[in-house]
Amino acid sequence: MTTIGVLALQGDFREHREMLEGMGVLAGEVRTARDLDGVQGLIIPGGESTTIVKLLRTSGLLEVLQRRAREGLPIWGTCAGMILLANRLDEAGLPALQAMDITVRRNAFGRQVDSFETDLAIPILGNDPFHAVFIRAPIIEAVGPGVEVLARLPDGRPVAARQGPLLATAFHPELTRDTRLHRFFVEQIVGQSQGSCLTCGTPIERRSHEGPREAACRPTVLCIDDDPLVLHFDRTFLEGQGYRILVTEDGLSGIEIAKQERPDVILLDVMLRGLSGFDICRKLREEHALADTPIVFLTVFDSPNLRAIARAAGATGVLHKPADPEMLVAVIEQVLHGKIIPSPRESCSEP
Repeated sequence: MTTIGVLALQGDFREHREMLEGMGVLAGEVRTARDLDGVQGLIIPGGESTTIVKLLRTSGLLEVLQRRAREGLPIWGTCAGMILLANRLDEAGLPALQAMDITVRRNAFGRQVDSFETDLAIPILGNDPFHAVFIRAPIIEAVGPGVEVLARLPDGRPVAARQGPLLATAFHPELTRDTRLHRFFVEQIVGQSQGSCLTCGTPIERRSHEGPREAACRPTVLCIDDDPLVLHFDRTFLEGQGYRILVTEDGLSGIEIAKQERPDVILLDVMLRGLSGFDICRKLREEHALADTPIVFLTVFDSPNLRAIARAAGATGVLHKPADPEMLVAVIEQVLHGKIIPSPRESCSEP
């Protein structure tokens, strides 16, 4: 189960929490060191950076967060949170977490009345621009060699960057309805994936297939997911592993593709737009030619009844996002070889 913590000492933490919950991600407010227990990632929201630092010190969280950042906890800082992540500030005073190799200037655009909104090109999120809200925003003045700049203003100044498990944005994604950056943080940066057999809950052994296949022997994998980041990963990574990959963002289109192409495995997201993945799975099972095709859910959705719901829909297995690449290949190989029984009504043995 992936849990994202949101630092809730000051600022717009509620908006982050509500956006995560709207995506089906378990989110918890962090006010004490104990609140970090069981958290796989942390969002530090926008607010007043000096106030947040003072509250971190009085709550005893500052040293804990510095240690957790050094240990590799995924952290996303938005606006004031980006200031807290920075190794260097352009003015007097020590940075807070000193975790990310960037230099940040506070209030780079002036006072509150100078706040603005603009569309940004963020290639990792696809071709559509991201509508960004800047409120008394900072700017990234310089980046170290290990930092990847994700977005810039038209004048070239960086406003979003990533360094390993750390993500920084000068703007407020939580004030829009666009969940792509939150999905990127959860699915591409945070946590370890978990895989298990749908019927018995046995952890799936990590195992990659041995070497490239001949073209005529390449199994076909159909990926149905409305997140272009996930589809891009599925196509580029799995094709490199020797599979023939078909992708679609639409569930009903996925059914038509499956009927025409007869894939060997279907990877299906639960939280699709329109009909849910559960509904699509049921419709796939109604097709005689697809009745025994392995269908594996890849999803951030989690609940105590997840396996039962998936089994009732006709799924073969469940793999939680973000999917570890090695495990994803292992799951595909195991269902291809019948080591997870395609019929959800049958019990399965350990792989």
